[in-house]
Amino acid sequence: RRETFASAADKVIVHRLEAEGGAIAFSLDYRGPRKVDYPSPDYSGPATDTRAAAETDWLGREVLGKARPDVVVVADGRDGVLITGRNESAPGVPAGLTYALGVRALVEGGSVEATATGLVVRGARPVTLLIAAATSYTNYRAVSGDPAALVRARLNAAAKKTYAALKADHVAAHRVLFGGFDLDLGRTARADLPTDERIGE
Repeated sequence: RRETFASAADKVIVHRLEAEGGAIAFSLDYRGPRKVDYPSPDYSGPATDTRAAAETDWLGREVLGKARPDVVVVADGRDGVLITGRNESAPGVPAGLTYALGVRALVEGGSVEATATGLVVRGARPVTLLIAAATSYTNYRAVSGDPAALVRARLNAAAKKTYAALKADHVAAHRVLFGGFDLDLGRTARADLPTDERIGE
């Protein structure tokens, strides 16, 4: 079972993995951003590529490849990894930001090992991955922030909460923004029909 949400309350992404009748084992490695090919500003073709997409190999493993020289991956405690780097320049825009990405694995009944490229989880049930990211952007005049410090602070605070508390705080923060009113359009017996029958009538 998997469940994922982005918590505005804790400023982390929470990814929960649970095993029924077994244990969870996996390795998590950082691939890093790839070079982007920007289209020509004079492009006059269709806005959407309508070619059929290739089938997805859900069991496939992506080759890590060689990281850019500015990307640094280090163990951050026994159960976390911290990735830092710098953005690339874009047409007419020089590179100016640094970034940090942190992942922490909270396990029950298993083990976590931080390696030079990521995390290895063995024999866990369940696993909660906490993911935080930040850049050095402070405001439009300053890009001298400390993204690694921000990421560590957010992960440390979130790691002190149970999964239930993280989810409850996320739901509460969401309802404040999106639970301002209710709309009731009524209900008829047609609501019990399958969609294809309702459309066909």
